[in-house]
Amino acid sequence: DWVFSFNGDFDVGAATELARTYLGTLPAAGRIDEVDYVEPPAPSGAIVETTQAGEGDQASVSFLITAQGTPERRDDVAARLVQNIITARLTDVIREELGESYSPFAVTELTDGGTPLVETFLSISTGPELVDDVSTAVREQLDDLRANGVTGTEYTSAISTIGNELELFSNAQLNNEILSVLTDPAGNGSLQEFENQADLLSGISQSDVDDYIDEWLPAADYIEIRVLPR
Repeated sequence: DWVFSFNGDFDVGAATELARTYLGTLPAAGRIDEVDYVEPPAPSGAIVETTQAGEGDQASVSFLITAQGTPERRDDVAARLVQNIITARLTDVIREELGESYSPFAVTELTDGGTPLVETFLSISTGPELVDDVSTAVREQLDDLRANGVTGTEYTSAISTIGNELELFSNAQLNNEILSVLTDPAGNGSLQEFENQADLLSGISQSDVDDYIDEWLPAADYIEIRVLPR
């Protein structure tokens, strides 16, 4: 049931012999398992919970927003643009308006499977007295992005940043992609899509990013967790 992937600077003959010696002798059942990704649907509506945890006087506000995605590689690239724009927007606005807040961050990524989800996670550390203000500021900025779209400066900056990132990738990233193609062909059609993903940037316009934000960040459906000091 194992799938192995190797990449890097090594002698193919030596690696093959090592694989035959140490991997090829492992017992095998001779079956091929179907990949079945099972994930419960995201709850509908706004769910806001407050808990007391951690140490010291630091608090945090976190959001999880879930929407339907597609297995297209273009969505992966667009998710990186959206993530960059949201992080930059929250960093600029929240830190300027609420100076005691720490740097916020956003993660937008697609889950595995033939019909993946898009999950956007936002987290901001702050003082306990600013939790309400931070929560309001995050929702206001997301509302503004949905209503007015991203600015030209935000779009240009994100395209430049993500373009530079996509030109380079590590052995670990390459291994993950190879394994994804082998184990999840429905969600990862070919390794070439990964190698050429930088080329997809030119096909994602500013209005496309606005459409992704509208689709992936529904205003009414989210989970918000507020963590206060004990």
